[in-house]
Amino acid sequence: MAMKKIIFFLLFFLLTGAASLSQSISAFGGYPYYFMQLDKYGSGTEVCNAPNYMAGAAVSKYIRALKIEVGFAYATKNYSFLTHNTLSEYDKKEVELEYYYIPVMLHRRLFTDTKNTVSLGLGLVFLKPFGYSEEIFYKDGTKTDPDNLAPVDYKWGNSARLGVSYSRSLAESNFRFFAEVYGDYKFAMDYNEPGSSLKYSSLPDDRIAMGINVGIEWLFNREPLIYYIGK
Repeated sequence: MAMKKIIFFLLFFLLTGAASLSQSISAFGGYPYYFMQLDKYGSGTEVCNAPNYMAGAAVSKYIRALKIEVGFAYATKNYSFLTHNTLSEYDKKEVELEYYYIPVMLHRRLFTDTKNTVSLGLGLVFLKPFGYSEEIFYKDGTKTDPDNLAPVDYKWGNSARLGVSYSRSLAESNFRFFAEVYGDYKFAMDYNEPGSSLKYSSLPDDRIAMGINVGIEWLFNREPLIYYIGK
């Protein structure tokens, strides 16, 4: 509950702050990549990322050379287990998760020439899974129903994020294109995993992730921002 109050306060600040603080809204999409910790699964199991994506929106406040950003995104975490154990009953297990992401970031401008800007970002990401499905492909050619699953004990997790972003103004308008590369380290896991429960064995211990996002930002004010003119 305390975390939700913090998020709502930050959103209120961004949307209703003093008029002298510039505002913007952005939409983005991207590709996350998760690094699985393979020691958990043994030498006979290979864990592979399947195609994943992220889409969301964010609101921002500019304070001279700083930018405060709060967003909300939907993301997937799809991956496969490939077993090389001849005694195993199955060859492959495909897992799909859906996530809520709430990034809270502070960006510091590193360089700008009025059109091109490079920034360094540091912040926290609050994340929680809300959907889980698993499909098992057996060696006899049969497979399980991916919707026939026991519930998973999800909770809010937290990651620290460090990233670098590039943005460019579009044709003297209030719109800017941006791209960012980031790395996440999850210091609070987003599910409970009792060691005696088999239904949690397919959830990955993926503390490290990287990704790239691209998007468009719309600046509300018509005057040039200090953040982008280098003063």
